[in-house]
Amino acid sequence: MLLSRIPETKNNKYCIVQVARSGFGLIVALAITFGLFGCDDTNSSTVMQNENPAVASQIKNDIAENFGPAAGYKTSWYDNIVDVTVAGNTVFLKTNLSSKSDIASKVCGAASSFVFSNDNRHLGVNVVKVISQSGAVLINRNGIGERCS
Repeated sequence: MLLSRIPETKNNKYCIVQVARSGFGLIVALAITFGLFGCDDTNSSTVMQNENPAVASQIKNDIAENFGPAAGYKTSWYDNIVDVTVAGNTVFLKTNLSSKSDIASKVCGAASSFVFSNDNRHLGVNVVKVISQSGAVLINRNGIGERCS
């Protein structure tokens, strides 16, 4: 029985560690990797489970209202965001990007403006990660005191 999925970064790739309960009541951690030494580029982001869809939806809506079609205009980078998920204290913004760029930085900044606002600190999200189409972490922000880098 699957209890939870915990995001990890290995070799700068987005991976999942599954925590499962065995038939004897033991907790077993199973690292899901798609190669011998880390995640495979093609599969690593596809196993992400959205643990907090309500918060993910709030972040998606905020980005749409301030940077997307709901704002009456759309920024040049808005359509690069494919999905938003929240796992633990981390928001993952999956994009269609293949490498770190100014666009990834703007996506991180947009999510950060919501996540780190005083009104939303109670949501418990304090890490922002922008993920490439292959699952690599392009840019992250680890707390209010850091920048997207």
